Amino acid sequence: MPPKRKKIVNTTKSSGELVFRDDEQKYGHIIKPLGDRRFQIVVEDGRVGIGKLRGNMRRRDMVIAGMKVLISERWNDGKFDILLKYDDKQTKLLKKYGEFESLDQSVLEWQREEDERLYGTTEPSVDIETLVEFEDQGDDDFVDDI
Repeated sequence: MPPKRKKIVNTTKSSGELVFRDDEQKYGHIIKPLGDRRFQIVVEDGRVGIGKLRGNMRRRDMVIAGMKVLISERWNDGKFDILLKYDDKQTKLLKKYGEFESLDQSVLEWQREEDERLYGTTEPSVDIETLVEFEDQGDDDFVDDI
């Protein structure tokens, strides 16, 4: 008889406790995963850096792009430690309290800069109404035949 496997207990259920940031901590927004538990993060002060997932979050918490996280900066070199991830319910509550206002502005500014870098400009070069022309055919009788 093979030996019994150790039962894995799911510890990801949140206690419903809402965690706010301290003086040394900041809010961040995950842009994309980089591999090896590293993520590209936009911080609420507008900087973009690399955040590394804590060891105890390694197998129990799944972090994906677009999530809000609580981070702490290492040594002013653009590297951060991801301390906590916020689920959708916690994110909505923190937005009600006004905690993510500066973070959302920073994410929008980063997105504009990224669009300008990739596409050259954020404003469309041609007006969409000039591209689309509708012609009135006058053949509305075929609809009655159906």
